[in-house]
Amino acid sequence: MKQPTVLIISDNAAFSSAITARWQQERSQPAFTLMGSDVCHELDPGAFDLAIVGEVNSAARSRLEKPLAAAKNPSILIIAQAEAVQPQTGAWTKVLRQAKTAGNARKSENHGVWLDVLVGVAAEMLLQESGIPWAIARTVLVYGVAEDMSRSNIILWVKKSLEQGKKIKVVDDQWRTPTLVQDLATGCKLIAEKRAAGIFNISGEDLLKPYEMAVKTADYFHLDKSL
Repeated sequence: MKQPTVLIISDNAAFSSAITARWQQERSQPAFTLMGSDVCHELDPGAFDLAIVGEVNSAARSRLEKPLAAAKNPSILIIAQAEAVQPQTGAWTKVLRQAKTAGNARKSENHGVWLDVLVGVAAEMLLQESGIPWAIARTVLVYGVAEDMSRSNIILWVKKSLEQGKKIKVVDDQWRTPTLVQDLATGCKLIAEKRAAGIFNISGEDLLKPYEMAVKTADYFHLDKSL
């Protein structure tokens, strides 16, 4: 499988930098081509596999629709949080909402969320357009213990924090279906063994708020849940 190329069109260098920096955290990374909206009069469809457009004014956005539609490659339009969603045209495969402007990304507690969503959605689109047999496993809030873990999870974080007597803040206005890592691994194994194709949603059966998960963790390990 050849390395795909992602074309980022923006008039804000911080926007493009934020996307490339976030994508570099992943094991699999595409090549990137960065362009300003003023030079995108014609696009060679063979030069990129996916286009991401954001931080351009409305006139530039309208001007980009024709060359992107002509290229017929998938594209993602990033709009501002407060902007009303416009009807999609043939140019945009998906429209995503940006939590904050890229220039204020470092000041925003939510700036990583839209980048995480963007990279996930874009990676799926690249895979679907790759021409190879593919399967996508989607999951929610994975927890558990495994060897050579690259990051922690909510259960381990709550347990460690409470054991150290630290006060923690956990959101109580979101719902999740927490997924045990071994269950996720079993699902992925079955997909591979059966050579299944398509998109599969693998998650736990319980619907919980992160706060409820933290309370259950404290109760299970007999820790002080008042923290």
